[in-house]
Amino acid sequence: MVNELDDRCNIPIESAIETKSNLSSAVLKEIIISLGFDYTFFETKEKLIDVKLLYSRNNVAHGNYLLINPEEYIELHENIIAMMRFYKDQIINSAILKSFRRQEKLLSKMNEGP
Repeated sequence: MVNELDDRCNIPIESAIETKSNLSSAVLKEIIISLGFDYTFFETKEKLIDVKLLYSRNNVAHGNYLLINPEEYIELHENIIAMMRFYKDQIINSAILKSFRRQEKLLSKMNEGP
């Protein structure tokens, strides 16, 4: 895909991004770094992702009752939307600045070896 930028890309959907069934902060970090994006913004949100979002999601998904505090929900919602916007902005900026091409050059140099 990276070496043939002028050709149409075929990506096998099932192997494009591996979330390991649940998007934990560790999985998110792996995805963001593999795309060459900055993870700093998300570092401060790791507990929120793993404890408040993932833990709550897993409880509900496994049929457990979950008491939701409206104020906590609003705060969680606002944080998740902010993270999604930041991620979207990184994707758009990468496309506009064509920084994905710099990532390609870096990967090529790393693969060449000493």
